[in-house]
Amino acid sequence: WKDIPSDSQYVSPFYDPSTVKYLSFEPDGGGWNNIRMSMETVLAIAVATGRTLVLPPSQQMYLLHGKTFSFADFFPLEEIAAEHEGLEVITMQQFLERTMGQWRDKSTGEVS
Repeated sequence: WKDIPSDSQYVSPFYDPSTVKYLSFEPDGGGWNNIRMSMETVLAIAVATGRTLVLPPSQQMYLLHGKTFSFADFFPLEEIAAEHEGLEVITMQQFLERTMGQWRDKSTGEVS
């Protein structure tokens, strides 16, 4: 593994600071390696598309003895986001707090 310092300065050409776009996901229902790979993939997609990554709520993970985990239990997400200019990572709770009352019904135009 070779650290390339300029990688941490990458900001997507799709990033627009005047509007926040989100990327949420549901982790793979398989074993730990599938879950890990899906997290790595969604991190790369968030950076490439200039979106804020919304982590799923804590949940039980297959083959991890029925315990409840969040991705923050396995990945140093705050450090990863702090190290990369083009990445913001928030929890589902933070996403809901930021966006409550900001969704517009497309058929009626009403904000919910």
